[in-house]
Amino acid sequence: MALLEGHGLSKKFGGVLALNHVDFVLNGGEIVGLIGPNGAGKTTLFNVIAGTFKATSGRVMFNNADITGHSANRTCRQGIARTFQVTRPFPEMTCLENVGVSVINSPRQSGRGKWREPALAALKHVGLHANSETQILWDISLKVAEGEKVAILSSNGAGKSTLLLSIMGALPSSQGEIHFADRIISGLKAYQIIREGLALVPEGRRVYRDMTVWENLEIGAYPKRGRKDKDRTRAHVIQLFPILAERKHQAAGTLSGGEQQMLAIGRALMSRPRMLFIDELSLGLAPLVTKEIFKVLDALSGETTILLVEQNVEQALKHSERAYILESGRISRSGPSDDLAKDEDIRRAYLGL
Repeated sequence: MALLEGHGLSKKFGGVLALNHVDFVLNGGEIVGLIGPNGAGKTTLFNVIAGTFKATSGRVMFNNADITGHSANRTCRQGIARTFQVTRPFPEMTCLENVGVSVINSPRQSGRGKWREPALAALKHVGLHANSETQILWDISLKVAEGEKVAILSSNGAGKSTLLLSIMGALPSSQGEIHFADRIISGLKAYQIIREGLALVPEGRRVYRDMTVWENLEIGAYPKRGRKDKDRTRAHVIQLFPILAERKHQAAGTLSGGEQQMLAIGRALMSRPRMLFIDELSLGLAPLVTKEIFKVLDALSGETTILLVEQNVEQALKHSERAYILESGRISRSGPSDDLAKDEDIRRAYLGL
């Protein structure tokens, strides 16, 4: 018996057709794979089903009920749960509390006072404990010279994003120091680090979805150094990404994934940073879009110092001067990008050659 069905689902972002009359059927108890290259529309389909995006046309049926156009929270209460392309736990809460939030809001849960035992059982099922702590990074040392473009490469889960968030003050580090422009910035808050001249393009883009493209860029210029020559900086951003001018009055959440990545980079550049961090540039993007954005980074060479975290090893080595290889939270290799690209071990491990 069909539990979840999609009939003629289409989704447009401006002039970009992300889903084109998609039909599917999932029966109760089945495990079904959704396969496609970056940019094919997999995450968009998830977002339409879960109520994050509204379908341009078509219907979603769940348990014989039409849930097309339902909000994400209403869809969740009807019994559909999801994970995300970018993991988003509540960082200030324990493992138990994170899972407890889901249990409390489950349609199968009777009463808010009975969440602890189901949450403990869920944690045990995945091999975690209520107050689990995991060390992600171990004795990391790296240097980036002014004007340099450096890549940090690894597979998923090796600690790349954690490293950037630690430098940016979004996650506390347990030991070690971070120096920027001859000043120790360890322990500073994220907003203080941004004032020092660092900017982050976060994993998953994280644009302000309900604000227009122009408003997103305006937010990027909020730091004092960004407010100086704001119009000139925005003109430079538009020169790099002309499509943003065409979409300037469009809500950021309606842009395609590639356009959102361009906006996220443009928003960071609006602060006029001395150093730009880019977390997973190619995540979820079609190969042609990825190549286009990497070419823009080449255009920034010399004017902005860039630290790029990336799992697309081939493109990252091609568009950087030096690279560090991160494995299981430790730096295992480093050197000029050209040399690493020719290394037989790296070619086998990361390029499949």
